[in-house]
Amino acid sequence: MFGRKKRFQQGDILFESIGRIPKKAKKLGRKDGKLIIAEGEVSGHIHSVESEFAELFDSESLSMDVEKFLKVEKGKSVEVTHQEHDTVILPPGDYAISRVREMHYDLDTFRANRVRPVFD
Repeated sequence: MFGRKKRFQQGDILFESIGRIPKKAKKLGRKDGKLIIAEGEVSGHIHSVESEFAELFDSESLSMDVEKFLKVEKGKSVEVTHQEHDTVILPPGDYAISRVREMHYDLDTFRANRVRPVFD
């Protein structure tokens, strides 16, 4: 697995290990003691982390194809929870957080003609 990034998925949310979080990323606060990674617009269900060993950062000002960043303290791991999905345990490190995407292909050319984010 030399050179491969670690990837973890919980429903429509993808966590991908990265070298480090960009310096311009803005640190986000907690809501009721939780880091809110993503919130369902219809269901209100949330992907969240309660651990004190994690920090969440916004990527809005960086114009990237990433929604947020998560830092897990060295020597610790954290649980990502959601009401309808199994808990995901993230080992120490920095992660880019994005939505899973679905590709639609043209059956004549076998080329992607549309990409859209997946929402659960």
